[in-house]
Amino acid sequence: MFKYMVKSLIECIIVSRINRFVVNVKIDGKITQARITNTGRLYDLLIPGNKGYCIEGGMKTRYKLIGINVGLKNRVALIDTRLQEDVFYNAAQRKYFNWLNPYRIVKRYPKINNSRLDFQIKFNDKIGFIEMKSAVLLFDKFYGGYPDCPSIRGRRHILDIIRLHEKSYRCILLFSVAHPLARIFKPYSKGDPIIADLIEEAFKRGVEIYAFKPILR
Repeated sequence: MFKYMVKSLIECIIVSRINRFVVNVKIDGKITQARITNTGRLYDLLIPGNKGYCIEGGMKTRYKLIGINVGLKNRVALIDTRLQEDVFYNAAQRKYFNWLNPYRIVKRYPKINNSRLDFQIKFNDKIGFIEMKSAVLLFDKFYGGYPDCPSIRGRRHILDIIRLHEKSYRCILLFSVAHPLARIFKPYSKGDPIIADLIEEAFKRGVEIYAFKPILR
C-alpha cells in the first residue's frame, strides 16, 4: 500500500458519462465536463449521484476526474491511470518494491514495435519492461479486477510483454488495485475472457506478475 498526496482536490457529483474520455460532473451547483484517462467502463463507480474528485488541468476540459468516493470514511477509488502510474513511479524511485531490485526504471513509455509500454527498467546491461494495468473494478466483495470490458489494446500489450519475455528481457505485468475495498488482484474474465487467458499464459511462460495498492489522500 502506498499513499500519494494530491493537492487542491475539487469535490464534484457524477452526472453522466458522455464518452470514453469525458464525463459530466456537477461542481458548485453547475454542470461541467471533466476528462477521464481510464477507458474502462467503470460501471460500478461512474454512477450518477456518486461523489467524485477532480483536479484542474483536463486538457480540452477545465477539470480531470481522478477519483470516486466509495463511502466508508471517505475512501476513494483512484481511477486516473496517469496518477496510478505516477504513484508507482514515485514509490519505485524510493525503492519501495523489493521485487523490482536490482533493476531501476530508466524510461517511461518506451516504444516497442507499434505499442508504447509503461516503463523500461535496467540493471547493468540487462533490460526489462513493465506494463501496468488499472484493476479498479471491485467484484466478489474483495477482488480488484482487470479488465471491466473488452480491450484490444490491453490484449496487444500483454502479447507484447510475452514476446519480449521470449527474447530474454525481464518482463513484468503490474496491476494497480486502486479500489480501497479490494484486497487482492484477480483477472476479471467476464470483462474480457481473452485477456484473462493471456494473463494466465503470460504467467505460465514466466512473465512476472505483481499488484500494488495506491491510496489517494
